[in-house]
Amino acid sequence: MKKYLGIFLLIMLVSGCGQKTYVTIDYTDGYKGAAKLNPYLAAQTFLREAHSAEVKVKNGFVRYDAETGMVISPASTLSSEIMVKKMLRWVRNGGVYVCLLERGEKRWVDIGENCDHDTSDWGWDWNLDEVDNEPLDYLLDRMSIELIDDPSGKTTGGKSYRGDPKDPVVLGEELPLVETVQVEMNGTDYELQLGGTQVMKMNGSLAYNDVTDGEPHHRFLGLEHGSGRIYFITDGRLFRNPYLVMSDHAAMLESMRGEVSADIVFGYGNRRGFWSLMISYAGPALLGVFALLVFWLWKSIPRFGPLLEIPESHARDYAQSVSNTGRFLWKYKSAGVLLTSMRENLLRRSGMFNTEGQAQEAMIETFAEKSGLDVEEVIEALTRENINEAGDMVRITRNLQTILKSL
Repeated sequence: MKKYLGIFLLIMLVSGCGQKTYVTIDYTDGYKGAAKLNPYLAAQTFLREAHSAEVKVKNGFVRYDAETGMVISPASTLSSEIMVKKMLRWVRNGGVYVCLLERGEKRWVDIGENCDHDTSDWGWDWNLDEVDNEPLDYLLDRMSIELIDDPSGKTTGGKSYRGDPKDPVVLGEELPLVETVQVEMNGTDYELQLGGTQVMKMNGSLAYNDVTDGEPHHRFLGLEHGSGRIYFITDGRLFRNPYLVMSDHAAMLESMRGEVSADIVFGYGNRRGFWSLMISYAGPALLGVFALLVFWLWKSIPRFGPLLEIPESHARDYAQSVSNTGRFLWKYKSAGVLLTSMRENLLRRSGMFNTEGQAQEAMIETFAEKSGLDVEEVIEALTRENINEAGDMVRITRNLQTILKSL
C-alpha cells in the first residue's frame, strides 16, 4: 500500500510542476488608423451622406470664396486680423463659420488610457508657447462677445485615466467635464453636452434670428452677420468621433449644414498662411535680405570689394586709351596739358618755335590767313589758359586742329 501511495504522490508532484498561472491585463489604446489621425472623420462621413456638395479637409490655408459654404475650425486657426477680416467679408456674403473656441485641434486624444481631458492644458498650443489670442480677440470684439472664466467650475479640472482601461471616458461612452444645455434653432430644441474653461457674455443686444442656449453665460451662440452666420461653441468635442452620437450633436450639425448648399470645409490650420507668416516674421526676413544685398554689393562692385588682379598682358585700343586719358585730365582740371602738347606741335610744324615758346606777331597773322580764322580766334587758341567750360575746350581744340591742317 505504501508503495502505491508513493507512486501516486510522485505522479501528482510531476504533473503539478508543468502548470502555469496567467493574469489577464486589460489595456484600451483608443482609435487606430484614419480615425486616430482625423478626429472629425465621423462628422465628415455623416455630412458626405447628407450634403449634396463636397466635404473637404484643409490642413492649411482656407479659401473663403463663393465655392465654400461652411467652414468648421478651431479658433486657433485664426492666424491674423487680415484673415479674420477676409472671413467676415465672406460671412457677410452668405457664408457660415463655426468657431470651436476650445479643444477643437487635431492633437487631442479623446479615448484610450492616454486620453487628455484635463482642462489645465486647453490654453496651450502644440507648437507655440501660448496661443496667439489677438485674432480671436479681434473677432470677439467685432461680434460684441466677451470670454469669462466658467463661474460654475463644473467643466474645469480633470484626471488621469492611466491604469483604468474600463472607465467610461476611456471607452468613449462618457464625455467628461460638461454641462447639458438646451438650444432652440429653427423651431427645434437640441440638447448638447458642452464644456470649456470659459463661457461667453454678450455685450450687445441679440438680433431676432440669433441662436443661444438661453443661459446668462453662453456656451453656444449663433449670430447673424450680414447674409451669413457665425457659430461660437465653447467646446469642440461635441463634433469629434466618439461624441457625435451623444445627445443631439449629430442633429445640430445637420441643422447647421442645412443653411448652406456649397462646399463644407473642416479647417485644421496646421500650416500658417503666407501673409500670417509675413506679419509675424517680416522683420527678420527683411533684415536677412538687407544683409544679403550688402554682401552682394561688396562682392560685385570692385570699388567696395577686394582689389581685382591686373592681368599680365592686355591689348588696348590706342584711340580708346587717348580718349580715356583726355577724360581723366579734364575731370581733374588738367586740360591745359593737352592744349600745351597741341600748341607745341603746331609751333614745331610751322618752323616758328622760339626758345621761350612764345608766338610771334607775324606768325599769328600767317596762321589766321592760312586757316581762315579770325586773329582773335588764333590768339585764343595759342594763348588762353584756365579753360573750365566744355564748350570753350571744344572750340579751342577745333581751331588748333584747323590751323594744324592748314600748314
